[in-house]
Amino acid sequence: MNDKDEVNVARRSSNGFQFSLAGMFFLVTCFGVLFASWHWIIEPARARARRMECVNNLKQIGVALLNYHDLHSTFPPAYIVDANGTPAHSWRVLIWHCLESGGPRLQYNFAEPWNGPNNRLLTHRPYCFACPDCPDASKTNCTNYVMIVGPAAMSDGSSSTTLNKFIDGTSNTIIVVEIHHSNIHWMEPRDLSTNEMSFQVNDRTKPSISSNHVGGAMVVRADGSVQFLPNSISADELKALLTIAGGEIVEIK
Repeated sequence: MNDKDEVNVARRSSNGFQFSLAGMFFLVTCFGVLFASWHWIIEPARARARRMECVNNLKQIGVALLNYHDLHSTFPPAYIVDANGTPAHSWRVLIWHCLESGGPRLQYNFAEPWNGPNNRLLTHRPYCFACPDCPDASKTNCTNYVMIVGPAAMSDGSSSTTLNKFIDGTSNTIIVVEIHHSNIHWMEPRDLSTNEMSFQVNDRTKPSISSNHVGGAMVVRADGSVQFLPNSISADELKALLTIAGGEIVEIK
């Protein structure tokens, strides 16, 4: 092999090496584009699916509350008290038999409190009591859906309310809301009190209507419908929506 042939071989080897680098760079770029596409297209689609599942959960709860009203001529109270006046049973347990996803009602023992020796053994939480967008929802028996409790709300705790008491209109009154990381067991008689809550949606400094959904949280109105409550709603507007007979009409934009 003469000098000229050696130069040509060297050039071909160099060109092959350059081509390999170019090919690797092209493949890395393609993988980057594919990853970006997954992040910006697939993940938002999953978030929308989880949000829709949350809506469906709350619709089930809204229908169950109305079914309870049909059966008992009243909505359930936020909780039932024991002989000492201590909250013992939650509205979530009371509507259990009205849920499509509910289990046999007789598994729950109303003769003992929600965390009594037999009730604490219950591990079946209806799936509709947890938001799929809450990271730990599938790992605990906690709930993301609570009743609004207060003197001007649907229930002040142990009291119950009939449909004809909603002077503001059932479509203008919020009764059940979403709450992020509540740490409330689904059977526990504890909810969101208007005396303690923040009236800013997604306020992480106090108990509030909150969620993992972007821009707001889901709520159930007294007519059983579900609505997305934006972070931008004012405190006065929110307070008006939580009362059953305040005389205010609020349109959520």
